[in-house]
Amino acid sequence: MRRVKGEYLEMPGLQLTYAQAQRLWGLDADTCRAILDTLVRRNFLVCGPDARYRRLFDGVWPRAAQATVSHPSPRMHRKAG
Repeated sequence: MRRVKGEYLEMPGLQLTYAQAQRLWGLDADTCRAILDTLVRRNFLVCGPDARYRRLFDGVWPRAAQATVSHPSPRMHRKAG
């Protein structure tokens, strides 16, 4: 498990399918599944909709959307009365 976790830490952006992970680390099917499942449960990895395992947090926070605020022109304000 340390080796798998270490690889994800050393290579930001690493995204592997289950089969790719199994081949890369030379693991049997049960061991590979157990390691990936454990790292998902510990919130280190996430398995995306593309069936690729990637780090849940890869050191880069998503940027917040910036809102554009426009100020109304003075002509738009009318005095009541």
